[in-house]
Amino acid sequence: VVLHRTGTVTTSNLLAPTENPSEQGAAVPLQVIVSAAQGDLDGLVTIRASHGQQCTDTTGQFVSTGAELFSCNIVFGQTGQFQIFAEFLGSTQFAYSRSNTRAHQVIDTVFRNGFE
Repeated sequence: VVLHRTGTVTTSNLLAPTENPSEQGAAVPLQVIVSAAQGDLDGLVTIRASHGQQCTDTTGQFVSTGAELFSCNIVFGQTGQFQIFAEFLGSTQFAYSRSNTRAHQVIDTVFRNGFE
């Protein structure tokens, strides 16, 4: 059973990775905008990938009233197709939210130009 703190509703939106596909072993910058109808967000964002990779940002940047931008990097150690999503949690005032899921492709650096 997973219990989530209730509070002001939040929405998490995972922005498209700027590097897609990315190269195996490269840090991929990821960004999430978390919004609420009111207040200053006090939680954190963890971004997770389908094969267990994750990163966390505990200090979002102000975007506008009720919205903050969280960002961190994931390094993918293997090639393939990954599903990435973000979770906003750890707040004393705001409810948990999960973002949309985005597909991300990681390629071997040998094949970055489409040939060896």
